[in-house]
Amino acid sequence: AVAVLGAGFANQTTVKAESSKISNEHELINKLVDENTKLIEERERHLDLIDNIREKDPQYRALMGG
Repeated sequence: AVAVLGAGFANQTTVKAESSKISNEHELINKLVDENTKLIEERERHLDLIDNIREKDPQYRALMGG
């Protein structure tokens, strides 16, 4: 009976450790998603800046038929 009880505690500890690991993984995923969103927004700003600079360039406008 003691061995069974001990095994139960061991299983509970394993579940808690796995639950903590999953929680940490979710936290990491959320951080990475946030970072990715910020990088996508930054990329869009950079692309807009490039477009604005190109629109002012007479050679680029001539190539684009403008």
